Amino acid sequence: MKDEQSFADKTGHPAYWTGEQAVAIRAEGALPARRAQAREFPFDDPVVRLPPARRVADTASAVTSRLPVPRYGCCRHPVEIRW
Repeated sequence: MKDEQSFADKTGHPAYWTGEQAVAIRAEGALPARRAQAREFPFDDPVVRLPPARRVADTASAVTSRLPVPRYGCCRHPVEIRW
């Protein structure tokens, strides 16, 4: 409701959109809902195909394998990092 009122208040204001533009904006905004109700692309497939979930251990090893080695502290002395 708040967004509807804000849209109505801004319609016709010189810094925003005209009444004709507001009609076009509303039509464009309603398009995804119409497509979903009509089961048009991209809403035509009832099954969402997501990649398989990764385990936390797989993610951690993927991140640590990309870390640069060796790491240096001050004065170019190697610093041992323990995970």
